[in-house]
Amino acid sequence: MTRVALKILLLVVVFVGGGEVAVRTVLNPLFDGTNRLEDFYLNADREAANGPVDVVFVGSSRVAASIAPDVVGGYLSDSLGTRVKVISAGKGYSTLMLHYFGLQRLYRDHPDNMQGALVLIEAPGGVPVYLEWSDKWVTDTWPTLMGPLLTRDNVGPFLRESPNTFRAKIYALAADPLRVVRYARYLQPTLESKFNNRFDSAVAPEADADLAGEGGIRTDSAGVALVREEVLAGTDHKAVRDSWNWDNSVLADIVKLVRSHGGEVAFFEMPVSSYWTAGYPPGRRELEATSFHEWAGRNQLDYESFPTFQTTDDDFPDLMHMRKSMRDDYSRSVAERLISSGLLPH
Repeated sequence: MTRVALKILLLVVVFVGGGEVAVRTVLNPLFDGTNRLEDFYLNADREAANGPVDVVFVGSSRVAASIAPDVVGGYLSDSLGTRVKVISAGKGYSTLMLHYFGLQRLYRDHPDNMQGALVLIEAPGGVPVYLEWSDKWVTDTWPTLMGPLLTRDNVGPFLRESPNTFRAKIYALAADPLRVVRYARYLQPTLESKFNNRFDSAVAPEADADLAGEGGIRTDSAGVALVREEVLAGTDHKAVRDSWNWDNSVLADIVKLVRSHGGEVAFFEMPVSSYWTAGYPPGRRELEATSFHEWAGRNQLDYESFPTFQTTDDDFPDLMHMRKSMRDDYSRSVAERLISSGLLPH
């Protein structure tokens, strides 16, 4: 019986190991676009490898929808007369734990180019997401986002301390081999679409919504309807709390990490629809905001808002993300505020 079990274990190891080797050596170069869907710090990593980084935007898919790094960087460079490199790590279904490990990877792999960088964290509706390490490290919707960020140092704590389900942890550990399945799922509809379009060119393709198709944002009608349903149901919000110990939050550890590399953290207001904020109990959001700003003040952390940039609910096609057509204007508003705030490392 022991010999049979060992053979089964060996087959599993060979399958997983072979799958990982295949993914890393053969499939990854062929599917770079789909790789970036999961390894959402890959673009930031490549940018950091090419020179000093000045500004890093961190947050959810709202950041991907609203911030155009090239627009922010171009405006800052033109206004200041010097090159300013801006990168973004906005990703749907990401958590602050994942961003902590993503930033940690950037500092580890590019210490000189990341030294002194300003890290800007989104504050949707004026308050950043509050999470403690006792909360789930990954979302149940997309646990494999943890895979590319796993290291020998964090895999143990992730397995022992994260309250995520055993299933989510297995998915995170097997992220690389599971990419083979994702590639197959990606190829099938792509090939079917190309085949159908070739023989039925009269069928007009579905028009995408006015949304940036980045950071995991869906722009198709079914995807937009799904996100609208989630927002209206309030399922996007994190657990509602009665108190907030910001010194014990993941945000506090991100601040320590950034400052240990000569950088600074600041928070910027992220516009949201009224439907998104309606998911909170009356008065709870105001209490959380007061708690956050008191903590930020004690720790000399800046918070930037943009009162001249106005939005309405019509500016959020899926009730979650700002219109793509407004992205450049908002990015310029952020850049202007960065100049007047004196936060830039130059």
